[in-house]
Amino acid sequence: PYPDYRDLAFHYSRSGQRPQAATASRLAAERACEVGAFAEAASLYELVLETDDDADRLAKTAIKLTRTCRSSLESKRSLPLLQSTARRLRDAGKARQARRVEIVRLQGLSKSRATHEPKLLRELDSIREAAMADADWEAVALALDAKLHLLHRTADINGVRRILRQMREVLEGGPLNAAPITCAGLALGVLFDDPHRALVYAREGLVFSTRTADSHQRLMSLLRLMLVLQYRGEVLLPENAKLIREARALADANSDFLASFTLESNLALAFLESGDLDRAELMLQSSTAMLGSTDLDFYRFNQANNLAELALARSDFGRAQERFEEAWTYIDPTIAGHARQFTNAGLGLCAVETGRLAEACSREQELTDCPPDSWHFDPTTSLTFRARLMQLRRDRRKASSLLAEHAEIRSERYEKKYL
Repeated sequence: PYPDYRDLAFHYSRSGQRPQAATASRLAAERACEVGAFAEAASLYELVLETDDDADRLAKTAIKLTRTCRSSLESKRSLPLLQSTARRLRDAGKARQARRVEIVRLQGLSKSRATHEPKLLRELDSIREAAMADADWEAVALALDAKLHLLHRTADINGVRRILRQMREVLEGGPLNAAPITCAGLALGVLFDDPHRALVYAREGLVFSTRTADSHQRLMSLLRLMLVLQYRGEVLLPENAKLIREARALADANSDFLASFTLESNLALAFLESGDLDRAELMLQSSTAMLGSTDLDFYRFNQANNLAELALARSDFGRAQERFEEAWTYIDPTIAGHARQFTNAGLGLCAVETGRLAEACSREQELTDCPPDSWHFDPTTSLTFRARLMQLRRDRRKASSLLAEHAEIRSERYEKKYL
């Protein structure tokens, strides 16, 4: 038998015993997360924020609330309370903790269709500058990482590379507590910069994360390293099985729904790329079921495209078209800038293969040239679409030249060691 912390929490709250209410609410929320009752856990974490007066605990609880709301299918629920919590912390003179809560709030806002991205970027810059003046290097790293993802979404590749340079400066001059976050950001250089150097940073980040007590940071470092390994075609190699096991265990232990989904979805894609289509299909079905009725369009978009790619690999162009059309419904300002190009090319390729050449030509007109130095996604679908149209126009030499021109660059950027 153990106390019913939930009832105790509300009892203490109603009777005005704030410290006891905060403690009981936190314990009840953690227990609710353990059994998957995320909506109840979110309500209990909200009670913690209303009753706890400790700045460090408030900052950590705000982040837990955000993760729990994502798992309870209500990703935007926590935003107003995060704003008021950040204000409370600032008013209490706890600027460092307030910065962390505010960064989490801005990351949540970035997923809202109504959010104006330049405003978010300015706010993140303001937080970063204040953090630098206060020598709060962990907050500097967190703000840069959040800005990196925003710039990726807008396809501002030069902006992304500026952020990577700033991250390298933080890594060279900042303290140890900022290193895991900074290395995790620099690992994304596999998409935007030098993929070989990105692997070095990803491995360094994992080493740094062993020196912290933050299991969420350890999980983030694992996921970033696995992303780099996936782009290099190494994630399924036997020597990396231990990384996968640890990431799964940490995602479960932290009740981190999005981390679990991301891990399983990316592994499914790795099996798809390695040619194990049956295994890929099973894992995509499993990870799709995890999404349930969540309001996370970005993840639904990626999943629909992955299922479309699976159908293409099986030459099931009708099913591929259905999945690409589903992906198209999720395209909005919160989806990365290259998304429209990728999905449009997929729909165009399906049109070519099913004899709808007028539609294919129309979609070809919507494609924009994407020079190789700005690639931050695998361009195979787009290149295949273009080459197939050239082939149908009896311009085989031009099609061959297009593929040959890009093959060496693609091989360097997207090295697939298990192929």
